[in-house]
Amino acid sequence: MSKLALAALAASLGLSVRGAGPWRVDTSRKWGDWPKADSQWTVTASSGGVRLRLEAFAGLSPAELARKEQLQVSRIRLLYAGDIGYPGMVTRSLRVPAALTPYKLKRGAGRPDALILPASSRLTYGVGAEDLAAYRCALSFVECPRSGRLLQVELFYPKASFDRRAALAALDRFSCSP
Repeated sequence: MSKLALAALAASLGLSVRGAGPWRVDTSRKWGDWPKADSQWTVTASSGGVRLRLEAFAGLSPAELARKEQLQVSRIRLLYAGDIGYPGMVTRSLRVPAALTPYKLKRGAGRPDALILPASSRLTYGVGAEDLAAYRCALSFVECPRSGRLLQVELFYPKASFDRRAALAALDRFSCSP
């Protein structure tokens, strides 16, 4: 995809990005009749070694916004629940080490909570070994009740250069469009 400005695409999602910088939009895909009910739009972008994934859900009532956010977080947490079946010769199950499980940061002061979790080189969660974790992700949500949209913002930093404070500051750049 061309070097489309992230700020312009984010505005179409109903999102404002302060200081968007030189992001290159890598993919943009819609499901459903955006921005009507039961539609979704996923955008991935990159800037240097940092990768961004935006998941936008449209047509949600205020009550549905909170439920959708809970569902998205539950899907991630289920990746780490209990043992993973593994039909090996030595063991029959595998448990993700505590150091590789997500942790939630309660942020307060009107800012949404964030999850910090490891991710693979393909931006997937649930990695079971440190050598498979290529990224550390800072994930948060932006609820936009006026437009009926929920935006899931995921920033993936190379694991060796992850700075929690900088990642949280970057999440704070995303807000609902006025």
